[in-house]
Amino acid sequence: GISPYRRVEVTVDPMSIDITMAPKLERKLFYLRPGTYIEYNPEITTSVGVDGIVIFPSGKVPDDLMIDVKSTKTGAILQTIRIDNGGFFIIEGISPGQYLLEIVDLKQNIKNQTMNLTVKENDEWIRDIKWEIKN
Repeated sequence: GISPYRRVEVTVDPMSIDITMAPKLERKLFYLRPGTYIEYNPEITTSVGVDGIVIFPSGKVPDDLMIDVKSTKTGAILQTIRIDNGGFFIIEGISPGQYLLEIVDLKQNIKNQTMNLTVKENDEWIRDIKWEIKN
């Protein structure tokens, strides 16, 4: 068991449920006391996918670029996805909510490039996002 008087954070591993489903809450915090019993049945919602292209002023996509998908509620990085050599990206398995997408450049040539993303309850797939990078 878990010792009492501890806070325990519970998350649902998205890889443990069907790809079309996602937990509604990213995490839930419980405070355990002696003699208590907690049953947690996380609320599940639909999972949404997003695809798009990142467009660079030079027309050339730098190597080793990724996108961090962050929760605007917590600031937590939920996923990191790769941008291919054509600028194309796919994000899968996110639930309805507000997100901040941020370019991650391991070579540090591109900085402070972010985009807000809103996923609505009735969305299934958000297609053809065009993200133009400024110099």
